[in-house]
Amino acid sequence: MKRFCTRLDVSDAQCRILKEKCFRTAHGEKCEFIGHYKLVRDSKGNEPLAKQAKQIMEPRLIEEWKSFAKDPRPGRKRMTGGPLEEAIREVLKRELSPLKVTVYDQTKQFYVWQDNVKILADCLAEKEGRKAIVSVKCWLGTEQIRETFAYAYLAKTWLGQRDIRVYQIGLFPFEERLKPLVDACKPYLDGVYSLSNEPYFDSLVKEMNKYFTTT
Repeated sequence: MKRFCTRLDVSDAQCRILKEKCFRTAHGEKCEFIGHYKLVRDSKGNEPLAKQAKQIMEPRLIEEWKSFAKDPRPGRKRMTGGPLEEAIREVLKRELSPLKVTVYDQTKQFYVWQDNVKILADCLAEKEGRKAIVSVKCWLGTEQIRETFAYAYLAKTWLGQRDIRVYQIGLFPFEERLKPLVDACKPYLDGVYSLSNEPYFDSLVKEMNKYFTTT
């Protein structure tokens, strides 16, 4: 058997991390899990809250991918996205609860335009009429930023600039080439952050603390 992955036991085609049979052996190529797992495990240079989010995420990531390896049906998704969202919500809830901010444990339906256009907010935080939406993505690219900008534009046009903030965060490093696009999306998209490089998740938490304490 050709060794195409350092995490693969060639004797029985088992993944040494998941302890399940490799679901990519027939294709002879690495799966996405390895790249995601390495990034979650790598906390070098990360800020404290980014590290904490990755630590929360790691066992859940393995559990989801292990389940997928047992039953790799086409169309199954969110093996990384689900644990990522849960970790972001958990850290934000802990950090913002002293300010009496409600951070919901699950995704929430949120109307961005009157009563006929709604989104499923990955993370929603509220306090005394003020709201903050955090869009959570594994990887950030132009398409993901444009999508979040679109509903941020609708929400702020309808609800006003003062009482809502819209942010985005990704697992993978934020690429410098995207900065001009992010700047162009302001003030509707309030900021884009990463768990793996600057601007870090920690900066997002500070920004949300400031937003919910400003009178």
